[in-house]
Amino acid sequence: TEQIGYNGPVLMTPPTRAVCPALLEDYRRVMTERKHAVGMFSSEMIEACMHKVKTIGLKETLRVANLEITPYYAGHVLGAVAFEIRGVGPGSRSVVYSGDYNMIPERHLGAARIPALRPDVLISESTYATTIRGSKKGRELDFLHAVQKCVARGGKVLIPVFAVGRIQELCLLLEEFWAQQNMDVPIYFSGGLALSAHRYYRLFLDWTHPSLVDSFTRNRHNKLDFRFIREFSDELMTAPGPMVVFASPGFLNGGLSLKIFTHWAGDPLNMVIMPGHAVSGTVGAQLLALKPSDPVKKVTLNDHTEVHVKCKVAALSFSAHTDQKGILQLITRVRPQAMVLVHGNKRNIKALQARIKSELRLPCFAPGNSQTIHIPLPRAPASALVAPQLLHLARRARRKRLGLGGGGSSSGERKGAQQPAAAREFGPRKAVAVAGVAIWPEEKTGNGGSHAPAPAKAEGREAAAAPMPLLTTRADAEKRLGMRPQSVLLDTRVHLRAAATQWPHLGQALVTTLTRVAPPPLTPRVIGSPEQGEEGAWRVRVGGVSISVSLAGGTSEAEKNGAILDLEAVLEWDWADEALGDRVEACLLASFSAPPPVGARGAATLAT
Repeated sequence: TEQIGYNGPVLMTPPTRAVCPALLEDYRRVMTERKHAVGMFSSEMIEACMHKVKTIGLKETLRVANLEITPYYAGHVLGAVAFEIRGVGPGSRSVVYSGDYNMIPERHLGAARIPALRPDVLISESTYATTIRGSKKGRELDFLHAVQKCVARGGKVLIPVFAVGRIQELCLLLEEFWAQQNMDVPIYFSGGLALSAHRYYRLFLDWTHPSLVDSFTRNRHNKLDFRFIREFSDELMTAPGPMVVFASPGFLNGGLSLKIFTHWAGDPLNMVIMPGHAVSGTVGAQLLALKPSDPVKKVTLNDHTEVHVKCKVAALSFSAHTDQKGILQLITRVRPQAMVLVHGNKRNIKALQARIKSELRLPCFAPGNSQTIHIPLPRAPASALVAPQLLHLARRARRKRLGLGGGGSSSGERKGAQQPAAAREFGPRKAVAVAGVAIWPEEKTGNGGSHAPAPAKAEGREAAAAPMPLLTTRADAEKRLGMRPQSVLLDTRVHLRAAATQWPHLGQALVTTLTRVAPPPLTPRVIGSPEQGEEGAWRVRVGGVSISVSLAGGTSEAEKNGAILDLEAVLEWDWADEALGDRVEACLLASFSAPPPVGARGAATLAT
């Protein structure tokens, strides 16, 4: 801001505003004192910049000129958010910029909570564009086993980490393990920036994982007040006996972590655990490139000094960046019209770009630094009412395709007791603007007239309440709105039943079932599970059809533990995927087809 003469506002979340001055000052000091960089900003510039900061809370919308800006929780590090930026006025566009995010909840932070905003463009990081990580629990067990084995034989463990985030995550893991195993081996973490950042984690507890907040609320115990972990001092570097030390920076490219490494690398009892990737050219990258078959293992420091490596080296990824599975999961959740991939290896980005284009059928761009791109988009969505007769005809056509007859509602269907599950599905319950026209069922008023439904609230903001024209056919939509409604998202609900023993593995069961109807090259895949912050639902995608399966509302604990589960499946697809959507629905009904119990929940499914 100060070097380029920027005088506008700088938007930050409260935790970012708190920790930012220390991060900037640490960076300035390292670059000027150790690397002798010229033209760096000064401490006075940092202070001047902080005076321009305007804090913004989660889901709070701030108007700046003709833009509305709203942040959403992104995980990754304390205070990280994804920003939704919307233009104000008719025909305006919207962009969601993810920044760095994590789709998997951690011990110290929750998973990203970015809803289905349906922006025109989603800009996503792609650090791990082609990586699919294994089980997080498995990596944690490998980490604990490696640490325990090393200290048991009298060795020292060095864990190079960055000052913000990874220290908190791994310290919480070791705290819990130390308490369970009643271990007395000392654990240390570096002071300075790491200590300052940790204070802010303790202060902004409401931004951390819900379990930490719950522990403090219930017991007044802050789990970030560590019992077994204390601050490291330089004299401990040569102290005898086993110990575990977290030290920054994470790439071993200077600072305390490199200093400790040069002291401990020559002892075969010791160990270095790299908990993330390392940038090419750093000592950490050299260390990860060593092979067990190398006759002589050594790395070269910045001053061309060689260090012989006799200690053990392990790489266990605990990165706060999401992997390829998480990126695809965010895309299917947010539902953009176009994608832009940034922040990653060029070759890996190209591979992910090709997958997004082929599997998700989205235009996807991968610009280089400073490159300007043009993203062609359809005209801004319009909203309209759809006449009941059009929905009625759509339901009849879909029922006919499913082999359930083409008739409308009958008295037997209204009773809901004798009909198969498919007869009581909601039908095309709603349609939401994606690219083209949004349609909503017409609502009857008390005086026999009709009106638009009340504007729906979505994450704190209301949809525009402008009057919507009434449409009766697709041709009418094309004539009245000047566009053909071919890009409209439909959804429907069906009731399914499955054995209770299937629930923990339902995602894979759905994939196996849907493989029968997925035309090549489409492959069904699990994109979310109840353990991944998906609000208790299994989410599967095949082509342009998304399926979310959850326990039906009102399911009791007894029913969950019983032999049969009553499930509710929500299917979403674009009109362009109508045929595949019908095949998927018919397949689910055939494979998980048992009528739900008659009663209040069965009657509730008659709503259309």
